[in-house]
Amino acid sequence: MPHTSNRVEAAKGNARGIGRPGAEHSPAQGVTLGSGVCTPVVWAVGFALALWLTAAPAYAQLDDATLQAVLALNEEGDRLRSEGRLDEAIAKLDEGLALLVAAVGEANLEVATLRFNQAILLEANGNLDGALLAYAGALASTEAVAGLEHPELIEILEPLGRLHKDRGELDDAVQYYQRLVLIAVNHFGPSSEQAQNGLTQLFHIYYDQGDTPNAVEAGELLLVMLRSGWGADARKLAVAMGNLAIAKSAMGRNDEAEALHKEALAALEDELGPDAPEVALALNGLAVHYQGLDRYEEALPLLVRSLALTEMNTGPDSVEVAVPTHNLGSLYHDLGQFDEAEVRYLRALALWSANLGDSSVRVADAANSLGTLYQDKGDLALARQYYERALAIRRTQGDEHPSVADTLNNLAELERSAENWEQSRTLYGEALAIWSSTLGARHPRVALGLGNLALTEEHLGALDDAWEHSQQALDILGEVYGEGSTQEALVRHNRAALLWRRGDLEGADREYAAAQAIWERTLGPEDPDLAALLDNRAALKWAAGDPATALELHTKAMSIREKNLERMLVIGDDSQKLATLAQLEVYTHGTLSLFRQEFPDDPEVMRLAFESVLSVKGRALEATARHGATLRTHLDEASRTALDALTAIKTQLARAALAAEVDAEATEALMVRARELEAQLGVAVSGLVGEDPSPTLGALAAALPPQGLLLEYVMFRPYTPAALMGWERAGDWRYAVFALNADGELSWHDLGPAAAIDEVATRFRTALQRCSKEKCETVEEWTADAAVVRGIGHELFTVVVAPIGEPLNTAAHLLISPDGALALVPFDALVDEGGRYLLQLFATTYLSSGAELVRPRREGSGAQEVVVLGDPDYDEAGADALVAMSETRSAVQRREADVVARELSGLLWPRLPGTAEEVRAIGELFDDAQVLTGSSASEANLKALHGPKILHIATHGFFLGEDGAVGAPLLRSGLALAGANGVSAEMSAQMQGEDGLLTAMEASSLDLWGTRLVVLSACDTGVGELVAGQGVMGLRRALALAGAESEVMSLWQVSDRATQRLFTGTYEGIAAGESRAYALRRAQMEMLSEGPYFHPYFWSAFIFSGDWRPLDETRTDRPERWMEIPRGGCACAVEREASLSSQSWALWSVLALGVMVRLRRK
Repeated sequence: MPHTSNRVEAAKGNARGIGRPGAEHSPAQGVTLGSGVCTPVVWAVGFALALWLTAAPAYAQLDDATLQAVLALNEEGDRLRSEGRLDEAIAKLDEGLALLVAAVGEANLEVATLRFNQAILLEANGNLDGALLAYAGALASTEAVAGLEHPELIEILEPLGRLHKDRGELDDAVQYYQRLVLIAVNHFGPSSEQAQNGLTQLFHIYYDQGDTPNAVEAGELLLVMLRSGWGADARKLAVAMGNLAIAKSAMGRNDEAEALHKEALAALEDELGPDAPEVALALNGLAVHYQGLDRYEEALPLLVRSLALTEMNTGPDSVEVAVPTHNLGSLYHDLGQFDEAEVRYLRALALWSANLGDSSVRVADAANSLGTLYQDKGDLALARQYYERALAIRRTQGDEHPSVADTLNNLAELERSAENWEQSRTLYGEALAIWSSTLGARHPRVALGLGNLALTEEHLGALDDAWEHSQQALDILGEVYGEGSTQEALVRHNRAALLWRRGDLEGADREYAAAQAIWERTLGPEDPDLAALLDNRAALKWAAGDPATALELHTKAMSIREKNLERMLVIGDDSQKLATLAQLEVYTHGTLSLFRQEFPDDPEVMRLAFESVLSVKGRALEATARHGATLRTHLDEASRTALDALTAIKTQLARAALAAEVDAEATEALMVRARELEAQLGVAVSGLVGEDPSPTLGALAAALPPQGLLLEYVMFRPYTPAALMGWERAGDWRYAVFALNADGELSWHDLGPAAAIDEVATRFRTALQRCSKEKCETVEEWTADAAVVRGIGHELFTVVVAPIGEPLNTAAHLLISPDGALALVPFDALVDEGGRYLLQLFATTYLSSGAELVRPRREGSGAQEVVVLGDPDYDEAGADALVAMSETRSAVQRREADVVARELSGLLWPRLPGTAEEVRAIGELFDDAQVLTGSSASEANLKALHGPKILHIATHGFFLGEDGAVGAPLLRSGLALAGANGVSAEMSAQMQGEDGLLTAMEASSLDLWGTRLVVLSACDTGVGELVAGQGVMGLRRALALAGAESEVMSLWQVSDRATQRLFTGTYEGIAAGESRAYALRRAQMEMLSEGPYFHPYFWSAFIFSGDWRPLDETRTDRPERWMEIPRGGCACAVEREASLSSQSWALWSVLALGVMVRLRRK
């Protein structure tokens, strides 16, 4: 399983709110993570009488000319400032200041005033270094004239303290706020706003430095000031109590903290009423306190109420709404409800961006939280995008700011996940150095950074360093949190791996047991982190020679993971689901390895291994399709609007991707908006989708037809316990197959190295198409070529089918769920030991996964029965434009032409007259057929369909190679329809703005719910990018996502005449009531027996995928339409790319320490 570690999440709160950064609360009015070593000052503040200066120093006199020049420059500068011309205003002020200083020197209050104004302008213009120098100059000039305790100094000390604090230079900030508080108390008294605000800032600095004792003392003194009756009100008291509660909670004084939160809430409700905006802030504070204690059920209603009050008081689009929205997202993140978390994080980011600007540190906070979410979902590429966005913004606060370290830590986690150990160690080290220098050596962040660094050192073999750093981390955590914290469990979990590597297996097991006990108590029995720990402990038991206990622990981990997976797959687009499953698929490899090496003859463990394959294989397709079905049947007005917007964005993405020049920035903006809409729609139906557990062996057996045999192929890598921990390389990829019959009998067959099998499969596909590509003309040439094809077909049969053995003898119908390169192999064309094609021996149906057998039937509107689309008029631009285009484009001459290209902008699509006859013949077989040809064979008409029973499309297909500019797999394949060569102005309105090219991404948004059969009579419609365990990313997948129950697709460029012959025969059978799969098979058998089409190139190009039954037969009927086939009987009488995503070598993970309580459970 992939390694996991803690990451840093954004602070939950804002400058006026009460929240927490990750595991800790963040006090109101200052959530920026702090730095430095604190200097006690609060207790040095005395309640002395105000000592006013009674006489001011005499001002130096200016001559009239100089005075007038200075005043004029100052006035001109003020005018420029009011017009927003800050650079020019600063220049005028500088000129006047130079005249003044030359005349009177620095020790002058007028000079101090001008320097103060200069600092304000520099700060507004973003020149913070210059602003600090100017403020310091103003301070020096004032001190020189008025002394060190003049109250005018307060106005200068405040921005100096604030800027240093914002830059993470907290030692300097402390000095300025110390002086501010002392002067304010001495001159205005402790009830003064200046004194209380200064003390509040000191409280924040101490808290951010990790010096919670000093923060608590400052907070208590502030509360005494406010309660003394000198100007306090309920609002200020509530904020002070909330801040003090946060600090006490950080010290483990949770009962006192809870009492303060409740007192603040009650006081505000009594004083201001239950619906006041301030009540929302107090609710937020109490909720986040409960969240930090894992009391989620108590936190949730408080945050929901806080958000509702904030929206009611400030409006739904105000910046204030962002804080409770973000915090609610964090709570859902903790609960593993990633669908709810994502939509709220995205909303918070949008609100902060709209109200504060794209460069606001709050935008960085939201981006960081989204990074942690997508990392937990397994979408590491998207996580990196958000982390890098957060880092770029946070660096504007200074490269040494603690928040920079937070994001560096998270990026280190990504590098560790990719097994880039040296880069990971470098980034962890950079983060640790920043935390140590700014927060102090005993800060909890330092402890957690040490833990992360230790994890990387352990993998690099630096065991002594790793042990030392992990011990330092434990010591700090004990000081801060006491015994039994979740952070301690992380460290102990990782120390177990260290002991294991040192050979102390018993000591390692004790550490695992200690960590397990803490997590079961604090996180609950179904937390994902607990699953990771159980798997690691299982690996240890396996290494110790106790596979039975290993299996017990691993089975429990599988159960936890399955429950969390159901929640994780509710939201997000298909690509995000694929990323989640890619991260989890490696667990299946561990299960298969344990079964294969320790329990090869145990039927119960075999069942467990089989069901572990089903838990991930094809799961993204099923989850996305199920989500779409629920959405279409429960559309409210808001969801319909969102769905329409998402469909429009997919069209825009398709156009952008297929354009000659791609606007990367615009495309990325569209992708972001699409993710927001996907999240919104996911939340809209999350409570309606229900549970979607992976199917059991018994359920699948019951769904098989009589004499049906499910062949569940799987690619996997063999692991040892050490490989599971990432300490050695896993074995090379292999193929295996599970065979399950209708009686529930399961068998397992290890087929051998994947590389060797893929090589044969590639040669087979090449051989099938060679004669067509080389333009064979004589029967002798085709016959000789068929012999070669048969030889390679038998070679492939020998390695992928023959090993199944006995189960094949009683089978008549093979339901094939391929994996890897086998997904592009026509099994019908394989040749057995007797020289017979599998077509002659078995009916075959392709499935994305055996789980498809128990998929509920997809009902739709059924508005149309049969729709046949073909012979599109590609030349809607007009004859003149066509002539012009033909000079720069190369024409696609036939449907069987090779339309695999890098881009489509250079292709010219000619009419396919053969398809006109094809659609006419098919249309005549059905009384209610709607036939769309010419300009009617358009994108707009296709997108307007609603669940026709049969949809047949005859046109050009395309598949763009992976070396082109188009990234998303579903944008690289599609169909050419009317207007694909260009649309004239007069035709644009008729075609509703479509471009005539329907990509697979657009096809996935078609309404095909209730469509029993889709046939794509075009080239390459069944190919696409291969993803191990998840099938082919192309039109085949897109139509299933759109709701189609079954599909017929092509695996290579097809012959017009052969295609027409094949589908005429197929539809004759369907119209007569035959099952879908058998009707296609019968037509293929007839072609095999006919002279012109005996070569498998002609009859095996099309494969059937999905529900094989007759169109109107229900799933519960056990079809008896498959006649038993004698092994050698008359076949004619029968009725019956590989781009594999690499996985982490580290299977059972070691949890690294991160900085916040944002664990892998988030």
